[in-house]
Amino acid sequence: AKQTDQATEDIKLRIKSVQNSAGNAIADIEKISSVVSEVSHLVSSIATAIEEQAVVTRDVANNITHASSGVQEANEQVAQIASVSHSMAEDMASVDQSMVEIKTGGEQVQASAAELSRMSEELRMLVEQFRV
Repeated sequence: AKQTDQATEDIKLRIKSVQNSAGNAIADIEKISSVVSEVSHLVSSIATAIEEQAVVTRDVANNITHASSGVQEANEQVAQIASVSHSMAEDMASVDQSMVEIKTGGEQVQASAAELSRMSEELRMLVEQFRV
């Protein structure tokens, strides 16, 4: 009976030890489950952040495309302005040349008028000699 009591007591201790180990295992599994849940939540948050970042990246890409188009249009307008400025410079040079020619022509007219005036005076003097 004493051996039976000891065997029973030994079995009770072993059962108690298994129960304690099972309880510890269950507590560890609950901790692991909690960590897995937190990791899952973090992964979900990261996935959401990545999606938001993708949206922002697409918006930035669209803005860059629009800005590039604006820069291209500005470049085209600058090229047009440069072409018009060049044309205006050529026209101004032509006007300058025309002014030089007009000035030269005016000087020639003035010289011719002076010559005509001189000749007119000579003619008047000759006519005076024939008058008696």
